[in-house]
Amino acid sequence: PVGWCDPLGLKCGGVNRRQALNEAKDLAGIPRSQQPNRQWTVGNNPMRRGQTNYKYSEDLGSHGRYYEYTDARGHKRVIVEHTADPRAPGPHTHAGQPKPGADPRTYDFKNDRYQKINNPSTNDHHIYYDY
Repeated sequence: PVGWCDPLGLKCGGVNRRQALNEAKDLAGIPRSQQPNRQWTVGNNPMRRGQTNYKYSEDLGSHGRYYEYTDARGHKRVIVEHTADPRAPGPHTHAGQPKPGADPRTYDFKNDRYQKINNPSTNDHHIYYDY
């Protein structure tokens, strides 16, 4: 079988974490096999404040893992995984790009907000996944 679907047809199995991350990479124009240039976690653990791969934030909606890539044109992209966003119904990923007018080659996603990349077929940037 290609995927799981419950016998009553009430709910089909959704995508898993890996598939959601791959879909976000597709939206960002990043090859699925490409490794990130850098990665970091955003959270509110005061013990981790100041660590290189950690950004402290009280905003629960921004907590998660961030993966920064460079596309074929040399433009930076970010793939974000939110596992506990209080404004979302579940864990999800999405793709981001530099905001308009910013230099896409030197943009710093760790310090500056990104522009979300919507999926043209759903007109949404969230890619929800099942644990």
